[in-house]
Amino acid sequence: MINRAPVLTLWVAVVAQQQGFSREAALTFGRAISGLLAHSKGVSIGVAERKEKDPAAEERKRQREAEQGVEKVDVFGMHIKAQKANDEMHAVDANDKPINPATVDGYLRRAFGDRLSAAEGALKELAEAHPPDALGHEAYNLYSNFRPQVPQGQSGWGRKGVLELDRIHEMAQHAQRQHSEP
Repeated sequence: MINRAPVLTLWVAVVAQQQGFSREAALTFGRAISGLLAHSKGVSIGVAERKEKDPAAEERKRQREAEQGVEKVDVFGMHIKAQKANDEMHAVDANDKPINPATVDGYLRRAFGDRLSAAEGALKELAEAHPPDALGHEAYNLYSNFRPQVPQGQSGWGRKGVLELDRIHEMAQHAQRQHSEP
């Protein structure tokens, strides 16, 4: 049993690697995108509040981001804020600081335990079964088909479900057949 958040974090990281990012950079994108989507889901089911935007504060933030070299990077079919760290782009947190990939790696190791390698292998198989240029656009829909099943709405928030690796392998095999047909 596992929560959806680490599954999505790992999936985004695997997709980002398939899109050409290093594992370290990919981990930061996994954390950023998982957090963004979790907040959006929380707002939609009433467990998180929508952040009110102050136009003047938004403009100051844009100026600060430009000064710090924060830019948008295309990952997982989304435009994510990132900044150069260790000679590569890393996603940034809400304070525009680069996310530490070691922290994300530790999070995934704790969440998956001894199943991390098997889960990552299955997800890599699925990602590699899709053309890299199309993967970003298909990635969230793929995730929706294999994510752990939990009750909908507030009753499912934070609940654990089963990540069915066999389902992911089947999806990969189907995609390989589909993409290899003339």
